[in-house]
Order: sequence, then structure tokens, then C-alpha cells
Amino acid sequence: MKRLLLCCAIAFLLTSCTSREDAASALFVQRLSCPAERIQIEEIADTSLHALRQRQTQQKAPSTAPAEIAADPERLALWQEQAEQAQSNQKAIDERYRLYRVSGCQQQEVYACEFMWSQKGLPRGRCSSLAQMLG
Repeated sequence: MKRLLLCCAIAFLLTSCTSREDAASALFVQRLSCPAERIQIEEIADTSLHALRQRQTQQKAPSTAPAEIAADPERLALWQEQAEQAQSNQKAIDERYRLYRVSGCQQQEVYACEFMWSQKGLPRGRCSSLAQMLG
């Protein structure tokens, strides 16, 4: 009996879970009415969400403090702490999201997908259009 319940629980979890890639594929199918068997999906591994945001805004965080801040030790310490925190936040975002290019039916979309836990405590992927996230 315990074995049967365990098998049922595992089967339920496997059918309830979605990967980031599965979520990107499902979103493309839903948004563009393109049958799943006609799409191709690839992870974009050579860049990150943060790098794309920087490219779009053409902003880079300064690598050194401005002269007036560097001249004041207390301000410099605070500036360095804030820069480290910003870098830590960017790293966390880049670890959380993966980028996928999905194409099919003469269409192409890029999605930023994260892996999260559903309200029922099940792991699942969730994606957003990269254009919407950067827009």
C-alpha cells in the first residue's frame, strides 16, 4: 500500500512540474498558436538578463568611485558597500533567470525564465517575454 501511494505521489509530481524550457515552449505555443511539434528551443547561454539590460540602457556601473566620494573615507566605504550589494543582486538575478530563444511558424521570441515553487509547493518554470522585461 505504501509503495502504491509513493508511486502515485511521484507520478503526480512528475506531471505537475515544468522546467524553464517547458514553460518557454508552452508560452510560445499559447501566445503564437504554433503547434508544439513545430517549434525549436535553445538556451542562450552566452549572455545574462543583467547584461542585456545594461546593453539596452547603455549604462555600466562605474568601477571606481567619483573623486568627491573617493576623497571621503566614510562616503567611499558606503559607496563600496552599495556597489558590492548591487553586484550581489545582479548575480542573484542572473542565477535565477535563463534565457531561451523559441522559434517556429515563422516567428521567434526570446523568454527570460525562472524556476520557482507554485502555491501548492510544486516546482515549476515561469517565463516572461524578454521584450516586456526590458521594455
